[in-house]
Amino acid sequence: MVVHRLLKYGDISNIANELRHFSLELLHEKFRFSVYGLFDIDYTLITTVTGVVCTYLIILYQLMGSKSNSTESPNTSIVEGLN
Repeated sequence: MVVHRLLKYGDISNIANELRHFSLELLHEKFRFSVYGLFDIDYTLITTVTGVVCTYLIILYQLMGSKSNSTESPNTSIVEGLN
C-alpha cells in the first residue's frame, strides 16, 4: 500500500521504477514465518496444536471423572462396612 502511494505522488522516474519493481517483487513473493528455521508457522501448525490441546483436555476430563468415581466407591464401601 505504501509503495503504491509513493508511486502515485513520486515524480522522480528512477525512484518510481525501483518502487514499481519492488512492488512487483512483494506481490509475487511467498512469505514464510518460521521459528529459527525449524518449522513454519502456518495454518497447519495452528490446526495441529488445536487438535492436540483438545485431545489432551478430553483425556484429562475423562481421567478426572474416573478418578472421582473410583475414590467415591471405596469410601462408601468402607463407611457401609463400619455401619
